[in-house]
Order: sequence, then structure tokens, then C-alpha cells
Amino acid sequence: MFKIDISTGTAAKVVDLVHTALAVPLVGVMGLAIDNAGNFYVADFAPVSSIYALDVSTGVATPILNTGLGFVHNIAFKGPR
Repeated sequence: MFKIDISTGTAAKVVDLVHTALAVPLVGVMGLAIDNAGNFYVADFAPVSSIYALDVSTGVATPILNTGLGFVHNIAFKGPR
């Protein structure tokens, strides 16, 4: 995960994304969403994609949902009405 300085456009690496159950880097992340509470979620780009809760301070990605779908490109949350 990178932090972007909007005044200069430079990127600084903050943390590596790590799969909690496997203790290996999470690769192929295609989707990112942030809910109203500021929680981050990512989707992996895999034959059977999963959704992960992401701790942005540590980079730990905890699987919370198996989508049953292949190669999820993006995720989003429905906002309040």
C-alpha cells in the first residue's frame, strides 16, 4: 500500500499487504473500497475472488467473504440515503 503526496505526486510505500491465514503477500488486488466508518476492504483478482478487511496500519488482510465469482475487478459500498 502506498501513500500519495498530492502536492508532489510522489508515492511512498507504507506497508505490504499480507494474507492473515497464509502469512504471505496478498497479490492481485484489483478492488478497494472504504466504508462510512473509514474501514478499508480489498478484493483479490483470482479464479475465485475473496473480499478482505484491511488493516491499513499493518497491511494485514483478513478474508471476510468468498464471492464465488471469478476475477472481481472492483468493490463498492452503498452509502446512506
